[in-house]
Amino acid sequence: MSGHYSSQQAKQSLLHFFAGKGASALLGIAGLLLAVRSLAPADFGLMVAVLAFAEIFYLVSGFGLSTQAQRYVAEYRIKLTPSAFPGFIWRLQLRRLLYSVLFLMPVVLGARWLLAWFDMQPVYAVWPLFAVLLLLGTQVRFFDELFGSLLLQGAVQASLLLRNLLKLCGYGVFVLKAWSMPVATALWIEVVMYAAALLLSIWQMARYLRRTAGEPAGDGQLPHYRNPEQEGVSRRFYLVQCLGQVYGSNAQALLTTRLLGAVQTAALGFAQSLTDMVRNYLPAQLLLGWIRPLMVARYVEHRDYAQLQRFANIILKANLLAIIPACVLMFGHGDTIGAWLSGGRYPALGSLLAALFVLIALQTMHLVLGLVTLTIEKAGANIWATLLACAGLPLALLLAPQWGLMGIVVTLCISELIWIATVLLLLWRAAMPFVVEPGPVLRLLLAGGALALLDHWLSQPVGAVWWSLLACVLGGLLFLLLSWWLRPFNVAERAMLGKVLPARLRFS
Repeated sequence: MSGHYSSQQAKQSLLHFFAGKGASALLGIAGLLLAVRSLAPADFGLMVAVLAFAEIFYLVSGFGLSTQAQRYVAEYRIKLTPSAFPGFIWRLQLRRLLYSVLFLMPVVLGARWLLAWFDMQPVYAVWPLFAVLLLLGTQVRFFDELFGSLLLQGAVQASLLLRNLLKLCGYGVFVLKAWSMPVATALWIEVVMYAAALLLSIWQMARYLRRTAGEPAGDGQLPHYRNPEQEGVSRRFYLVQCLGQVYGSNAQALLTTRLLGAVQTAALGFAQSLTDMVRNYLPAQLLLGWIRPLMVARYVEHRDYAQLQRFANIILKANLLAIIPACVLMFGHGDTIGAWLSGGRYPALGSLLAALFVLIALQTMHLVLGLVTLTIEKAGANIWATLLACAGLPLALLLAPQWGLMGIVVTLCISELIWIATVLLLLWRAAMPFVVEPGPVLRLLLAGGALALLDHWLSQPVGAVWWSLLACVLGGLLFLLLSWWLRPFNVAERAMLGKVLPARLRFS
């Protein structure tokens, strides 16, 4: 493709991603460890619940605008004249602010009852701060989605870097002074972090739109282009997002607070944060955030479903390259590493971390299928799948009292399996089947089994932190070496990767 979504633009976006992601990852991990040490377990659990609530608020209060940011911004960037495109972007952002304010009103009015039901009463004492956090966080997250759809990974990474740096500084002061941080102070850190990130995002977006507004109009670009399916598809995917929150990890974090208490929520939140580091900062997530606008742009121009499937399979296999060894190594070393990272507060996380990586593998498939249905505008498949997946929610009420946190994770896995099976079936019935090559996936699983046997054979006494860290590093490198030898990507996928990656990074 030529223009904004060309291979050259994709490479530049990839470079910006690499430039900011490493530093952001280190700051994010350091900030997490300082937060665990500066907050009491119950208070850390409350912050996990607060951030889960904020994520749910963002998704539910969008009324379809997230779909427009993820799916239609790329299309309008291609179809609208450069002079008309800035107005489209600013109107979206203003709508997002209006929807957030409107949705915030009933939340504020019902704050006392809502926070009490989720066993979050200490947050009610500072509910105005909580409300500001919801409002600012929503605007920053929406800017991130817009930047991602415009291949502006440099802007996304700059915002993340600033957020992680401010969080690190805020928690670092309390750790250095050996002070105990109250929940109100943690909320203040989040508010200041989002306020600074919002100012930076507004400046970056304004600068980008001023620069692009003067570009000459291309062939086929119109000053008043509009996709008639945009609002209807966005509303249907919004329904999917709302239903998905019923059984999603954010709702389960709040449910854990209700069923098992804030201390157990803290353990689950810490384990999820560790696994999210892998999901967010390894190459799998790199491809995911970077490839979505390319998938949309190429499908809009060519309507090539086979190429769309190749994109999706690349994401799936790249995620498995990180998830499989992480699952194996955390099962063997998660207790030691979790206890060390948490300063001894959470000493038995190995099985939970391994289960969470299994959940991430299923969520990867969910996300891949969601990208496909979003690109081809098949919201109906998502709606049915999400409705059926909600049937797994009552299992948490049965399994959590018996199995504790593992019951919560098992419930999430069952719901994801239901969702995946339903979408695959409905795509097949729509004569657009999504095909996953079983051979490469099986070879990656066999490599994971070989790594598990080797790790068990070389295992050392539990508690040797140095050995666990060394085993994870060497085990991960060994798995990548085995994966390179097993060649998980086929010829067409390697050709697609060859346009943006050097040969030594293609596992060819």
